[in-house]
Amino acid sequence: MKRQTTKTFADLKGRRIRTASMVIAGVFGVSALMGLTACQEPETPDVEAPAFDSAAATLSLTGGIDKSSEANRISADLFGLFLEDINYASFALDDNLIINGSFENSQTALTGGKLHGWSAAGGTSISADTDNAVLKGNNDFVDYEGNLSNPTSARIVAQAEGSVTAKGHDATPIAVEEVVDYVFSAFIKPDTYEGEIAIEVTNGTDVYAAGSIDVSGTEWVKYQTTITASESASSGLSLRLTFAEGGTLYLDNVKLETTDSTVGIKNYIYEAIADLSPKFFRFPGGCIIEGTDDESAYDWKNSIGAVATTDDPTSDKVPAFTYTVNEDGSTREVTTYGEQATRTWNTDLWAGSNNYYQMEYGLGFYEYFVLCDQLGAKAIPIVNCGYSCMVRGGKELSGRHGNRIDDYIQDALDLVAFAKGDPDSADANEAYWAQVRVDMGHPEPFEMDYIGIGNEQWGVYYTSYYEKFLEAFAEAKEENPLYDTVKPIVGNCTMFEHCENEPNGITYGAAQSAARDYRNRNKIGIVSEYGVHDQHYYVNYTDFFTNTYMYDSYARPDTDFEEYYEVFVGEYAANSQSTTSPRANANRIFSNVNSSWLNALSEAAMMTGYERNGDIVKLAAYAPMFGNLLAGRQWQVDMMYFNSTQLIKTPSYYVQQMFMKHSGDYKVASDLEFAAGEMPTVTFKGNGSLTCEADSIYYVVSADEETGDIIIKIVNASEEPIDFNISLAGLDVDLSGLADVYELVGYDYDDVNELDNEYVTPFEPYTIGAFTNGNTFGYTVQAMSVNAIRVRVK
Repeated sequence: MKRQTTKTFADLKGRRIRTASMVIAGVFGVSALMGLTACQEPETPDVEAPAFDSAAATLSLTGGIDKSSEANRISADLFGLFLEDINYASFALDDNLIINGSFENSQTALTGGKLHGWSAAGGTSISADTDNAVLKGNNDFVDYEGNLSNPTSARIVAQAEGSVTAKGHDATPIAVEEVVDYVFSAFIKPDTYEGEIAIEVTNGTDVYAAGSIDVSGTEWVKYQTTITASESASSGLSLRLTFAEGGTLYLDNVKLETTDSTVGIKNYIYEAIADLSPKFFRFPGGCIIEGTDDESAYDWKNSIGAVATTDDPTSDKVPAFTYTVNEDGSTREVTTYGEQATRTWNTDLWAGSNNYYQMEYGLGFYEYFVLCDQLGAKAIPIVNCGYSCMVRGGKELSGRHGNRIDDYIQDALDLVAFAKGDPDSADANEAYWAQVRVDMGHPEPFEMDYIGIGNEQWGVYYTSYYEKFLEAFAEAKEENPLYDTVKPIVGNCTMFEHCENEPNGITYGAAQSAARDYRNRNKIGIVSEYGVHDQHYYVNYTDFFTNTYMYDSYARPDTDFEEYYEVFVGEYAANSQSTTSPRANANRIFSNVNSSWLNALSEAAMMTGYERNGDIVKLAAYAPMFGNLLAGRQWQVDMMYFNSTQLIKTPSYYVQQMFMKHSGDYKVASDLEFAAGEMPTVTFKGNGSLTCEADSIYYVVSADEETGDIIIKIVNASEEPIDFNISLAGLDVDLSGLADVYELVGYDYDDVNELDNEYVTPFEPYTIGAFTNGNTFGYTVQAMSVNAIRVRVK
């Protein structure tokens, strides 16, 4: 029998009931999470919270809020998101439901080759064709080596009542929802075929959505129609095109897109992302940026339809694509820039011999920037440094024009111009790429303060690649101040001491050594000029518990100016099985053992350290964001798990949400004392027979500049509740006498969330009367909990 999952206060171990008639305030919505309450006078708290006569712990806020010191300021961008196209994440996000619609699959070992995912029936045949692609004959889309951006189409020899069928990805099969509209579109060039084509979403027997198009003529036309699902279905579906007559025709760039989407992303995914309220969004990797060779390295210019037209590295262009659209018999001519039909694909680094994994670029850099814009999050794009993934051997890459690193440097400069440039700039290159952004539909610049150069690389990466980017950007800044508006992020992968060792601080990373050497060669004056250091931590949960203070000892600009540098914790996640990267077999079906409440608790503990050191740690992002429920995956520990219609929000998701919505702007001085004289500890079992002793309590206190709230976040890693007295007497602010409380509590360390049962979810927030006893109030920090208390000011 499954456990009851509807939480009440009494359900929890050791839960102290403060009042028999507690009324919980509101729902766990955005306004409540932000600490906004209805304007009413006077407001009666849901719960009175008198101080305990004998509290186990006393947290005293010991000073005012010093806004004059930069060392006291917490990064306004601290907690955000990292998206990598791993675990088939792009197929989960993309509102297009079918795969390989342009017939460009380059994984030749897969069934069907170029036609993978397609089949024919009823005497009709389908074959790959390179003589009649939609861009064929359009020299704007031919690069300097004569390669066409999208060279393949499908040739169909139809028989009356014969059909061709397209499927979805194994990881995200086609699914439809009752009354939702789906837009079918395809470029079609009739040869001898003329007549109706029926469009159906079917399981082979039943039809769940249907419509038709009528094709004629001999030129490429984009046919489009909207079909509506008559009922919901999510298993065994495919898109079937049935021909009324016999004849020959060509297909290219076939899509079936759900209208239940936002900025091209399925809403059930988009809403989960938006509900986190991220301050930034790092994309698109990760290892896929590096690739293993030229074909598998992510190419941001390919992702927006750019063509490499000559061997001049500044000559990439995004041409206009003009064509006729026939929508339900009504025709019009349109001109677009960078649409998916013009984008050259790359094979994802995470592809295996038997799993389809093409970077189709239905979502490319433009769409990622627009997503950031929609979310109100700053964009942090990562670009290739010119060297492939070092874990997989590492080698110099050719670049778009064969100029190796020079091409990659130009790609990075062009990306800044694309994202932030002015189309009226006197700098011709800036003006060109800014105009591309405008032509694609976004006149205003995107918000972008950082650019990542490479990913998890070392050694030769610094001296032969990354430092050349630094020099190129320094030179570009002298000519154009645009290039002085972004900070470079340097790969680092610093690791810290593991539980089996004395937790006495960090093991300094390669980037710091490289920065010192670069400074010693008089290339820069101080270490921080080398760039923001990207640090990745995939570790056993015990390592997070025992390293929460690691950044406390980092150099500060006011105490050790020459050694100071800023940190981006670009990837981190706790796991229960290893202290290193927890890769999964690509064919492994879902197991969420590593997405437990204990792992999330350790991440919350570590995040208190990030915020407490928010003057040094400028950015932090959990990774990866998505894992697949159906077709296996490449990474074991993920924030959310998806199928075609649903998400599991793991305990780690809710921890991230708690910190993103309750992150402060300034540190507030505080002191924690225990009645027993010392911090209580908890013993955890680590890897194998290893045991590890860790603190029970982790906390951080900050102030919200916009609302004035004093935000107290407390993590209790133990299995026992702890009564806290919280003293506000040392604060130099005018208190309202109320506080809003947000709690995330688990029943058991091993709790994991499932599709039908979420064992770890936020409680509904409530208000307490916080200062009934000399500006001190009592609060029970529940066992195995993460808590945010927003003390309101007048």
